[in-house]
Amino acid sequence: MRRFILRLLLVGLAIGQTQATAFDAVLERDLFQRNDLSKGGETQFSWFGLKVYDIALWWSADNYNNSEKAALTIRYLRDIQAEDLIAETRKQWRLQGNVTDAQEAAWSARLNQLWPNVSKGDVLTLYVESGRESLFYANDQPLGSVTDPAFGPAFLSIWLSDRAKYPRLRDQLLGQR
Repeated sequence: MRRFILRLLLVGLAIGQTQATAFDAVLERDLFQRNDLSKGGETQFSWFGLKVYDIALWWSADNYNNSEKAALTIRYLRDIQAEDLIAETRKQWRLQGNVTDAQEAAWSARLNQLWPNVSKGDVLTLYVESGRESLFYANDQPLGSVTDPAFGPAFLSIWLSDRAKYPRLRDQLLGQR
């Protein structure tokens, strides 16, 4: 039952509420400055009034679509088990239909090695550079990478594609609202 409730929180099956929020200064860290990344947009994901996470998107060009580098930062506002995060990620890939079964299996296995359980206040960051590996950080400490260059765009598409489950959240991350 607990796992089901956590998945509902992550997915927001019925009503996805978003609202703008300010991130802590810790998110404007060396990673972003070294790579000339500017914040594109930020928002908060809530489900039935329960705050789940704050999220921000950073990029290196005048807009996300022209950017060679990007970072997605999520600050969790509740405790969530890594296995639930991975299960939800897999579900979103299946809904979007942009990941093969082989990619999903390989990437999920790698995420299982990398991702920790998150507690309220923890920050996970994904740094993506076009055509290169994707780097994960937890609370500003390196976790490791996924070497397949297709991973980063597929992961970011969960929030940023035209088929993203929450278009308002996508628009806010892309700085359009």
